[in-house]
Amino acid sequence: MSLPSPFGDLSAQLVTGSAVCELASGIDSLYWSLNGVLPDRELERLEAHRSMAEGAGETVPFLLGGEEFGIEPFGFMRMYKFHLVHPHGRIGVTASKSLPTVYVQPNAEFLHGVGPEACAGWFNELVSGLVPGGVPKASRVDLFMDLQGWDPTPEMRDRFVTRSSHRRVYENDRKMTALQFGKRGSGVHSRIYCKSTEVAAGSVWWHDLWGDAWDAERPVWRIEFEVHRVVLGQLGIDSLDDLFAGVGGIWGYLTEWLSLRVPAADETRSRWPVDPVWEAVSHASLRNGAAGLKRTYGANREASLRRIVVSMRGYMSSYGALIDETDVERLGPCLTSVLHEWEIETGDPFSWQVDRKKRRYGLP
Repeated sequence: MSLPSPFGDLSAQLVTGSAVCELASGIDSLYWSLNGVLPDRELERLEAHRSMAEGAGETVPFLLGGEEFGIEPFGFMRMYKFHLVHPHGRIGVTASKSLPTVYVQPNAEFLHGVGPEACAGWFNELVSGLVPGGVPKASRVDLFMDLQGWDPTPEMRDRFVTRSSHRRVYENDRKMTALQFGKRGSGVHSRIYCKSTEVAAGSVWWHDLWGDAWDAERPVWRIEFEVHRVVLGQLGIDSLDDLFAGVGGIWGYLTEWLSLRVPAADETRSRWPVDPVWEAVSHASLRNGAAGLKRTYGANREASLRRIVVSMRGYMSSYGALIDETDVERLGPCLTSVLHEWEIETGDPFSWQVDRKKRRYGLP
């Protein structure tokens, strides 16, 4: 069963009188499960590789559907014994009948790189051998809208009407950085925060998704809802197909669960008029596109390299201080010598460590 959008055909057009500009909207996170009987041969293979990982004290390669994952020496989410990792995301697997057999958690770069439906298709094809005939069931979805033309303030807290009694305001130097409604892990949790700050720290591929409408001189605010299975079930959402078909109806429910109002004489805030800004929010297009894997992973790679250089500079300067060496040219050979000594002492060549990291990052 899927829900029709309460607004009819979804459109990115803005409500008359609102200065809000939608930059992107749709699915930001998506987790799902599949249930079935784990074949004995697959269980034996998982057990053998998990034992190897425990013995080595590190991730070991594990082939799944022709794709190389790694299997961790520890479990996933404290519930799943087998923890498979890949640059595109994580998979938990169990033989327990009290849990879904497989739990899938893709990462943001893959989800936004190829789009939600292609992301789900890639994972489900791989895990089909673990759960033959298993139907993907939606466990959690995060829906979002990124916008400009609206700058919320701490004073707006009392203009929000919500079905949750929990709300928090985060400020920095008297400027609001985030609003939170509901509690994490409950049926619905919402956050309104400045997305520009987060993107500036590394995920610059968002600029591609925002497109030409994005004004680099203005802050981008995100309205985000985290929705768990208990509420999805109440909305008639069971399978991933239900979710993809009913995303408009879910957004309609969420933008009624939380809404921004215009103060009026009525003492009952729920009867205050809906703010034009929120009218625009409720009409989000929810058609987030795919940024492309090269862009999403490439941007994160550049940000990771920069963070590593910053850390490396700190460690090298500390080492230089301890051995009284201020010249970086002379410090380099010293560090190389130390690394060679460490290889001999541990029996773990540096090249092996590099190969393990390359597999973790999905690099050739």
